Amino acid sequence: MTTPEIIGTSGAGFATNPAFRALLTDASDATGADLDVLLEDATDMEWLIVPGPRDEPQALAAYRRLDAYAVEIEYLAVAPAIRRQGVARALVDRVQARSR
Repeated sequence: MTTPEIIGTSGAGFATNPAFRALLTDASDATGADLDVLLEDATDMEWLIVPGPRDEPQALAAYRRLDAYAVEIEYLAVAPAIRRQGVARALVDRVQARSR
């Protein structure tokens, strides 16, 4: 497995992006207005994105810092085209590394 490029970002930067919204729907089952509310409520989360060839998000992780030693992953999603390639594991590893 090649480690994918992972970038930190704010959810607000992708809130209207269809690929981002599809991933977040996969992770949360929220759609339409419920998805918009979820995004509004997620302003205190930190986001990691795996961009695709055209910088469209292909995977995401959204997490909160609970304290100096703990984080909670709220949402984790990987597009079907890149599943089973270690992308979710790489995202979890990055969240863990950022929590230290």
